[in-house]
Amino acid sequence: MESLQLSKVLKRELKGVNVNRYAASLKISSSLLRHWHRGSRIPSGKDLGIVLKLSDFLGLSLEQLLFDRCSRLDNSTTFSKYGRAFRIRIEEVSLDNSGSSCEKDRPKSSKQKRSK
Repeated sequence: MESLQLSKVLKRELKGVNVNRYAASLKISSSLLRHWHRGSRIPSGKDLGIVLKLSDFLGLSLEQLLFDRCSRLDNSTTFSKYGRAFRIRIEEVSLDNSGSSCEKDRPKSSKQKRSK
């Protein structure tokens, strides 16, 4: 089982931000957010709504927020022609090493939502 990377992600995403004010702007417990930020607690099942709110506010998927990675969704379609089956697969490829593709897909507005 993969270990949670929530603390690492929050430290990166909330760098230079007052965690108490950020929690207040999200209308979540500042104590809870501080614990997650420090890594002294991890979310429980009852915290799922807060985790979803936090991921949405930061502009991150749940996978990015909790595990610091993103999956590349592969799309494929199958069709037949001349009695043969064909599958076309569309997948993301990296053309350069200038950061993760998740960063490129991330909404620009997420940085503007931060409370200082």
